[in-house]
Amino acid sequence: MMAQDLRERQTELTRDLILGALIGLVADGRLAEFSVQDVADGAGVSLRTVYRHFASRDALLEAVTPWAEQRLRAAGVMVLPVSADGLSDWVKAKFIGMEKFAPIMMASVTLDAATPIRSEHVAKGMVALRGALVELTSDLDPRLAEAVVWTIRQICSTKTWLTLYEEGGIDAEHAGAAAAWTVELLLAALRQGNVPQIGEKGSR
Repeated sequence: MMAQDLRERQTELTRDLILGALIGLVADGRLAEFSVQDVADGAGVSLRTVYRHFASRDALLEAVTPWAEQRLRAAGVMVLPVSADGLSDWVKAKFIGMEKFAPIMMASVTLDAATPIRSEHVAKGMVALRGALVELTSDLDPRLAEAVVWTIRQICSTKTWLTLYEEGGIDAEHAGAAAAWTVELLLAALRQGNVPQIGEKGSR
């Protein structure tokens, strides 16, 4: 059992080295031109080792965002709550965690924007958020309900944190407080039945 634990730990450390090297290449502006050999060299491992962990260049790219989010969870960022009641606390913790791992999260945003890969975890996240908001959106037109869910997702997103962090120079505590406040306003409006009104033109 101890030998198995050691192997699993070694596997985890090797993956961390590989993905950390990729983060470094992205941070240096080499996303478009890097090779898997570049990643191997940066990680100090063989090309064969990289391919043992990641079957292709695309698989390597696709692994970054889930890996970044795993590090957030390990840092104490809570999992998306199962109801709307915990959303504001969740986004505050998320923004603080993202600032703690800013280089990794910035690279994750760059990869998401620059590659056609849409990771399975994104779809899973949307399923979880729809579930958290279902009690407040179930009576809405389905298209409007989806728009509301996506709007709240955008407020809580890594991209929003990065915009506030890079362009606004706003620290995570204040950015998280503002995002949580915005989410709470929207949730309060939904609870009061104050929802967007869609006219005939908007309903096409």
